[in-house]
Amino acid sequence: MLLCSEAYYTLLGEQRLLSETVEIAYERAMLSLAPVFEEILDDIGKNPLVREVLRSLAAEENIYQEKHHPNEIKRVTDQLIVKAVIEKKGRGKYRFVEPMFKEYVLRSY
Repeated sequence: MLLCSEAYYTLLGEQRLLSETVEIAYERAMLSLAPVFEEILDDIGKNPLVREVLRSLAAEENIYQEKHHPNEIKRVTDQLIVKAVIEKKGRGKYRFVEPMFKEYVLRSY
């Protein structure tokens, strides 16, 4: 919804919606959401493993790596599900509830 709002304000005075307009609106929405996303990361990211798992999920990498015990990863994913940051899609498959948060994580790490 924020993206649509930003696109509307970017379009004022223009006749057509162009891909450049959508890109500008997307970047403006990301800037508006950055403080909210940082607050979420501060809340859930006290454990460095949480941030590592988020980055791996955002990059669509395997989160179950040899350097961490599977139970640790499971605890982290359960915490992220409870906080409504991710949803379980299937066995070992998760997706971000908010796609723009996924993009923010990719840009941040």
